[in-house]
Amino acid sequence: MYFNKKCISEFFIVLAIVIILFIPWIKEHYATDTYKISYIGYKQAANLSLVDGRIAMSIIGYTGELLKLPIKVYIRVLLIGSLIISSLCVIEIKTIITKIKKEKKLQYEIIALLIAYITIFNFMYIENLYFAECFVMAVSVLLYILSAKEIAINNNYIKSMLFAVLGMFCYQGTIGIFITMTFLFSMIEEKIILKNLVKKMFIMCIELLIAVLLQFICIKTLSIVFAIEQTRMDKFRLFYNIVLVLKILPGLLINSCDLFPKNLQIIYLTLITILVCFYSLIKHKEYIFFEFITIVLISIISGVVIHIASPGSFAAGRIKFTIGAIVGILFIYFYCKTDLFNNTVVFKKLFLLILISYFLINVYNYEFLIFENQKVNINEKKDLKEINKSIEEYEIKNNCQIKKIVKLIDINSDSSKGFYDEIKHKNTLTYCAYRTEWSAEGIIYYYTGRNLETSKINKNEYIDLINDFSNDKDLQFIDDTMYLRIYIY
Repeated sequence: MYFNKKCISEFFIVLAIVIILFIPWIKEHYATDTYKISYIGYKQAANLSLVDGRIAMSIIGYTGELLKLPIKVYIRVLLIGSLIISSLCVIEIKTIITKIKKEKKLQYEIIALLIAYITIFNFMYIENLYFAECFVMAVSVLLYILSAKEIAINNNYIKSMLFAVLGMFCYQGTIGIFITMTFLFSMIEEKIILKNLVKKMFIMCIELLIAVLLQFICIKTLSIVFAIEQTRMDKFRLFYNIVLVLKILPGLLINSCDLFPKNLQIIYLTLITILVCFYSLIKHKEYIFFEFITIVLISIISGVVIHIASPGSFAAGRIKFTIGAIVGILFIYFYCKTDLFNNTVVFKKLFLLILISYFLINVYNYEFLIFENQKVNINEKKDLKEINKSIEEYEIKNNCQIKKIVKLIDINSDSSKGFYDEIKHKNTLTYCAYRTEWSAEGIIYYYTGRNLETSKINKNEYIDLINDFSNDKDLQFIDDTMYLRIYIY
């Protein structure tokens, strides 16, 4: 990865844009996992990352523990670091495509930069930047891009293998970009030489299998060494998982994990499909339409392939990077392998209109989602003050102390109750933390300082208690225990 002065200037322009976009989060923001980390501590969080095979994140966690970093500083440093790495990803993509198709005019440099930007900072990617793991997720994306480049363009398979393995040990969920970018760059580079394309995809599959195998061995070994159970790989039921993915996929493409306006990506893809169809017929280049459809399918499959191994977190956008990046990926293909931006005036104007409008909508969407998350954080803080007040009143009235918490998972209620009513987008960024199974203790600890012991109850006790709750009541106290109704689990 080599950047000249022009690339460095472009990097700082992109970084300045995203820093401005993310100023509210840089100042302060809380993910549900942030509360959990504050509750269990950096060391325990690092141990969990370790047995999940995320070695890089575990090292970061142990560093946070060693330096005794305040959670706000920890999150802020990781977010800024992820924005820097993500901006490098943008410049790397832009550099690759401008080397494949060399154009001297400034307008083509700007077009290439816009394409690279919407590919990396796609609407799914904002969820990656929401979590404490944002830095290792960003690094994994960069490593997978570099790995794809080494296979498809440089034919350096050893280097590609190294990048792929390192990417896997950073974060597995973004592996789809390795698959899609290898296919895309190989298709562009090899042009009509199908044999070479198949060869490179075969090499990619071998490297992917090796990386997965190494991580599997690492996870099993570390689980034994640290005596920590991991569950991410315990539900491998191939046929069942494939059927589940196929069942949920149409809704996913329409709703975009509620991280993008409903149907908007489908509308953009439909417009692009119509234009590509006309372009292919007019230019007598039917193969372009076939390749276009193939790229869309590969991007979608790459975005959900991780769920075939583990169906968990299907509502999460952070592991569907390539689905969010489809429009950007298609524009990389159009820029590098067609004359859509050169000799076809009408098509060029139409595609530029699509590109620029998509970029602007994406930027606005990022700001809107950040604003909604900020509203959730404000509401959470207010609610926890009220909850703590209720606890204190109960303790004074009954001359006791609340020491335990029981989380009553309400499987019969609509999951929308896990969100605030005034929040438009019901997604991972807008979960109400104290209504989630994994973060309830964490947010209570963060805002009240109460380190409550988590207790469990049997099925009969659960039925009695859940029936005692009225529709508008999520909290009650019995003896020294707080019972909290949970909607997201």
